[in-house]
Amino acid sequence: MIFLFVAACGKNKRPGLSDKELFAQKATTETLQQELVDFDAESYVVPPGIKYTESRAVDPANPPVVLDIANRKLNIRKFDLSDYYTKVRYIKLKHPMPPKEGNFIFGLGGRIISMSGECHINIASAFYSQFEFADDYIIAGDACFGLHCYDKEGKFLYTIESNEYPKTYDASERYISLDLADHKGFYGKVTAKGNNCFYSLIEDNKSLLCIYDLT
Repeated sequence: MIFLFVAACGKNKRPGLSDKELFAQKATTETLQQELVDFDAESYVVPPGIKYTESRAVDPANPPVVLDIANRKLNIRKFDLSDYYTKVRYIKLKHPMPPKEGNFIFGLGGRIISMSGECHINIASAFYSQFEFADDYIIAGDACFGLHCYDKEGKFLYTIESNEYPKTYDASERYISLDLADHKGFYGKVTAKGNNCFYSLIEDNKSLLCIYDLT
């Protein structure tokens, strides 16, 4: 509110004001600016008349519940989908690349090599496979092996972004090595709206936001 007030003062410097009025206006603005610099939020006391009195009354219809965290007895059991859903349909997605050349990435044990191989960093979440449902399609992929489109039955239709850049993939060891400087193609979160998908793309060292019509 104070900043708005200071800005409003600046607009009042219209032609026709005397030198005395302009000087007084400038002095007021400088005083407010100095008060902002000197303001101490910790020692500030709220003036009387604008304080609020809290209500600690208990609603009989919704009394407080005491949670005994230290002595809680939890009934831990195996997760069962039938406790939450009456029907579940499984859809299998087969990666379009040969198993030894690429796959969906889950809990990869490898690392990403950056800075021309001079150092190692843990693999970023953007490089794990992501899955999104559009109205009539399924989008699946990652920043290593590209972004792909399937129908609602899990049949592969086509590749949206192939992400063809140098990398080494060892399927048996779940290991990937690559230089981030070489990366191009899909990178980042993918979302779907209707039959359109939105995703980040790196192309010619530029970051782009793409809107792709899946139909």
